Amino acid sequence: MESHLRAIQNEGKIDLTYLTLVSKNALFFMSQDRHLELRNKVLKHIGPAKMKKWEQIIDQIINEQINSITETTSVDLIKQFTYPLYRKATQRLLGVNSSNPENFEYWVTRLQELLEPLLPIRTLKQMEVAFKDLIIQLKAGNSLKEEINENPPSLLSELLNWNNPKFNQDDIFSAVLVLYGASINVSQTLANIIYHLLSAPNSIRESASDPKWVKNNLEYLIKIGASPKYVHRIATKDQKFGEYFIAEKDNVLLDLPAIHSNGCPYQNSEKWEENILQKKFHLAFGQGIHYCVGAGYSRFIIRKAIPVLFNKFKNIDLQSKTPDLGNLNQAVSLNSLFVTFKNI
Repeated sequence: MESHLRAIQNEGKIDLTYLTLVSKNALFFMSQDRHLELRNKVLKHIGPAKMKKWEQIIDQIINEQINSITETTSVDLIKQFTYPLYRKATQRLLGVNSSNPENFEYWVTRLQELLEPLLPIRTLKQMEVAFKDLIIQLKAGNSLKEEINENPPSLLSELLNWNNPKFNQDDIFSAVLVLYGASINVSQTLANIIYHLLSAPNSIRESASDPKWVKNNLEYLIKIGASPKYVHRIATKDQKFGEYFIAEKDNVLLDLPAIHSNGCPYQNSEKWEENILQKKFHLAFGQGIHYCVGAGYSRFIIRKAIPVLFNKFKNIDLQSKTPDLGNLNQAVSLNSLFVTFKNI
């Protein structure tokens, strides 16, 4: 991707410095030693085996966000629960601190919209401005942050003290920005799962308040609620699927809703398998060398948040059975998730 953007920059005589910088430091576009070193460093800090040290902080953020919700006429769980939960927990985990939070969050929510293949030059220019502004804000926010003893330290702090010659300071801020932008899938997937649970039979809804049930059925919940729409893969051999032939080294686009749910998961939101207490194969976090480094964190926060919500609000119900679906090309996501509280 880096060489592709440099070619566009040279041929089109446009400045794509920051877009190239971000692409260069996005794990998905990296390879070989540089990829492996950053991947291992990130996993040592926020990998599945490290979630225990973050548990108290995440639990506190979940409970604070739950307690901020009052049983008013109508509550938007995305605006008041899933998004602020993602934002607060992920910012603490990664060390994200911007100089202009409102503007920063606006552009972060648009990154999925901008990061699409075969973009026109005008959109590339828009991305360049957006990424430049985000990185400048992130660096300024870090310099303004009070020097305090963070325990555990954020990923940004760890990376800035890494002293790896392959990564300068701009590389590190770019890598953290990409991780933060990609983590918005946590909010989207959590909201999708909550919608499905509120549409489910009563026995399923009641089970959602049980942490053990949620943990045991987590993979199925992620499979039906995963927000990513597709992943790219390179074919490792010649293969034929029905009438389609895929040659070795072809770039293959995998349609995740089709793989996971035979189409848009919201078309069958009330359909549940009779025996869901088993591991369910899915590609929500990718697979292989580019398996998502945030998978452990995503699983952990979703597993923790669901039973707390359904325990606190046993009288919660969807305001409308019609989902307020967004129009992002890269994600199955809701614009809003309004709920009401039944009198019981």
